[in-house]
This record gives sequence, C-alpha cells and structure tokens, in this order.
Amino acid sequence: MNATVMLPTDILFSGTALKVTADTESGRYTLLPRHIDFIAPLIPGIVEIRPENNNTVLIATDEGVMVKQGENVWISVRNAVTGKKPGTLREAVEDHYRELDEKEQKNRTSIARMERDMARSIYEFEKEK
Repeated sequence: MNATVMLPTDILFSGTALKVTADTESGRYTLLPRHIDFIAPLIPGIVEIRPENNNTVLIATDEGVMVKQGENVWISVRNAVTGKKPGTLREAVEDHYRELDEKEQKNRTSIARMERDMARSIYEFEKEK
C-alpha cells in the first residue's frame, strides 16, 4: 500500500508500506494492505511504517488524522519528527520542541515590540490633535 505522512508545509514520508501502525483515540491500530477503508483521529504518539525493505520508519507525531482508502494511507499532523531508533527519536523530539520554543519566544518578542510601537504611535497621534 502507499503511505504518506504530511505536515502543513512538507511531506515527511511517502512510499510503499507493508503495514502502518499509529496511536488513535480508540487505541493503537495497524493497517495492512487489505484492511477496510478507515479514518481515525490520532493522538500524540509514534507512527511505525514498515516499508517493503523492512527498514522500519518511526515518526513521533502530534495530534492529527489517519485515513486509509483503497491502497492509500494518509497521515496528516501538525508536528512530526522522524528517527531510526526509539532512543534517537526521543532526542530528535526534544530538539524539535526546543527549536519551536525558541521560535515562539522570538515571535512573542516581535509581537510585543509591534504592540509597543503601535501604542506609542497612537499616543503621539492623539497628542498632536
């Protein structure tokens, strides 16, 4: 079957898979090529994709949705990190969220500056009246 893991701005994985396993709100599900069509909301967890070469791909995911239709499995999530082994995956997730925290802090600082400058401009404008 064809498996695709999508982020809002990127395709993280696309290829042929023998099975796809993911954590859903109802439990951990494994989809096989002849599995019935299926849709499920995902919870944060590990998606395991077993390609035909048997080199398992592990992807730590945020909340999202998994859809199986015919020979296709689509997984759409907001954040995800890939890894080869559970230990390295944990480190990759920590690094990813550390980067997100730094970006978020920079964004908050920029927004605070814009708000300050806007308030100053309004004050100056009102003072000139």
